[in-house]
Amino acid sequence: ALDIYKNAGNKDGTVNALNLLGFLYRDIDNYDEALNCLVQAMEICDVTGTPYKCTAIKFQMGVIYLKLQDPGKAKEYLDIALAFAEETGNMNFASTCLDQLGLYFKAVDKQQMALQYFKRALEAAKQGGETHLIFSPALNIGKIYMEMKNFPQAFEFIQKALNNAELSNNKRFMCDALYNLGE
Repeated sequence: ALDIYKNAGNKDGTVNALNLLGFLYRDIDNYDEALNCLVQAMEICDVTGTPYKCTAIKFQMGVIYLKLQDPGKAKEYLDIALAFAEETGNMNFASTCLDQLGLYFKAVDKQQMALQYFKRALEAAKQGGETHLIFSPALNIGKIYMEMKNFPQAFEFIQKALNNAELSNNKRFMCDALYNLGE
């Protein structure tokens, strides 16, 4: 599909194909190739794309930089995405950005900041109305409380994550929550 879009001069299709390839490479842990695709997509998107599409690509780049343990670059792109989400009032996107920024703060050993961002992500998910977005920040809050040896709070939030997974019938999320409850 990518070659077809490129040969046809369809820049929007090319951006979409590169973005999807970036997702695919990310999902198989080939982060370098994922970034390669996303950087190419950004070069085109900055000229022809919609602000949301360009910001979503930057968000994905931030997620990948977190996976590559490059927290500085991760935060740079995630901050851009969060600013856009907040400017446009997109609480669902803001929730996802805040959750990833919480992971950034956790990666740089700032647990209290991570906890604040995860809590903001949880609130944004509730405001945005996409209930499946509640799972990740709730689980992440529970994990932070586990590390802090605050077991009652850890249990409360991991249980919230499990309840959310059950409501959405997401088996993978249920397994993640149950695993963390068992720790």
